[in-house]
Amino acid sequence: MQSNKASTVRAAPLHNEITDFIEPSFLDKNDWIKSPPVHYAQKTSAYLSHQIAREPRDLTSHTQRICLYRDLGDADGIYGALLDLFITLGDKGAALRQRLLQQSAFILTAENYEVLSNILNGTLSVSAQTLSSHHSMLSFNSTSNQEVIRKIENPSHRQEESPLLVARDLLNSGLIEQAQSLLETSLLATPENEEISEELMQIYRHTNNRDGCVQLLKKLASSQLALREQWVDLILRLDQTNHKESISA
Repeated sequence: MQSNKASTVRAAPLHNEITDFIEPSFLDKNDWIKSPPVHYAQKTSAYLSHQIAREPRDLTSHTQRICLYRDLGDADGIYGALLDLFITLGDKGAALRQRLLQQSAFILTAENYEVLSNILNGTLSVSAQTLSSHHSMLSFNSTSNQEVIRKIENPSHRQEESPLLVARDLLNSGLIEQAQSLLETSLLATPENEEISEELMQIYRHTNNRDGCVQLLKKLASSQLALREQWVDLILRLDQTNHKESISA
């Protein structure tokens, strides 16, 4: 009995040691918005920063990086991450920018919060040349040298981010492709989630994306997909719509 207990106690540390050894690119990143990987934050931060530098329009990586710094309570890091998001979106994605800024207010310094608020309300323009942060990958004075991240245990006012809310912010800002990509990733991770399933169906219906529906159902063929019958019905309806369009053409 004692040996079994000992092995159970050692299981979690061993998992963390293995996780620390694995590069973040090989890990499951589907839950990084809802549950940022704070236990291997240094590697994750470097990975996400590289992703953003390489693909600035990757809004999922932007959001994951902001959530990571928020859960760590890193004021400098979250300012740089928010600044990169603001530079990328420009005057678009106001709903997403506003909510992430509000959720980060308790971590940001008063000065940095004021800067970002002024950008959000349009009294200050944002560009890679006008603002800088050592944690920013897109600003003029950015640096690839990442400082050691200081983890703050149980930071106050911690809020759990929802991929569904992020996707709705993107949709409200007209960023349909980014919202679709985020919802697809989330549904593949949690196929039983009815809200995500319904939201994604609405996008496919709106964009008449019959092929996207088929490909997604193939990937989730062996999963307990929420609203599966509605998905099949949507494909049939899109088939009819496309058939009528081909005849009229």
